[in-house]
Amino acid sequence: MTASNHSSNTDDDVVVIEQIVQGNQQAFTKLVTKYHRLVRVIIWNFFGKSIDPEDIMQEIFLQAYLNISKLKERAKFKSWLLRIAYNECVDSARKNRPASSGFSTEDLAEKGIYLEDVKAQDQFSIIAAWNLLANLASEDRTIVWLKYVEDCSYSEIFAVTGISETVARKKASRAMQILRERIKI
Repeated sequence: MTASNHSSNTDDDVVVIEQIVQGNQQAFTKLVTKYHRLVRVIIWNFFGKSIDPEDIMQEIFLQAYLNISKLKERAKFKSWLLRIAYNECVDSARKNRPASSGFSTEDLAEKGIYLEDVKAQDQFSIIAAWNLLANLASEDRTIVWLKYVEDCSYSEIFAVTGISETVARKKASRAMQILRERIKI
């Protein structure tokens, strides 16, 4: 994504948030549509297919809607929303919901995630990469996803997870090392 696209997306969010704060409840649908897939991915990284993400998603978007007027830095809506999603997943996991044992690539399309099965440089498919990711801890999977798929900076990862930039770098590096070792097997 280019800097101008990022700025444009951020500006679009600010305009929509202003509409919501001014009383246009329907405008929130634009944000739900825009960020639905990304929130689903955060949930999926925590729980795989062991739970239906819809209840958690509803709670995340409800919290965002109820608190959007409190968001001071409206240009950072994406990070703020992902932080809500991350915290809700952590809370749900603490409530003894099933962990990531259900993580599978078989239901990617069902979860709204579409990947092309193309060969990567290391001669393994993206689907094979997902199988490798399945064995990472949910927090590490989330960091890897945010960094390498969503192209988030470490400061954005901190904003989402609360994990310091230094620790996130170490976790991403360690996770990538684990993935490299597994590829050699």
